[in-house]
Amino acid sequence: AVVSTQSTWVKRINYNDLRAPLSMPGIRNVAPDILARAVNKLVEVLIHVGDAANDVSGPQLVAILEQSCKMTNLRQAGVFTGGVPLPDTLAQRVHANIPHIFIK
Repeated sequence: AVVSTQSTWVKRINYNDLRAPLSMPGIRNVAPDILARAVNKLVEVLIHVGDAANDVSGPQLVAILEQSCKMTNLRQAGVFTGGVPLPDTLAQRVHANIPHIFIK
């Protein structure tokens, strides 16, 4: 998917619907709020939190999920937290806005 706006500065996010996780070279260097806005413009996404430079970080995941509570185009999402603790009510609020989501 190509997501390119002046407000996000993220030019391209590679994903293959729910079969491959969200990735982008240097994604960990993108500010969490900017990444959150870009990801929430997608329709479906698979997110794996990891330690590699092209993996989403814990703070980025929390920002993505918090943004999805405000405004999102996401209709399907899979989230593997990698053990990152989420705020207590965040998962419930996310489920209200994204029709098909699983968080593990």
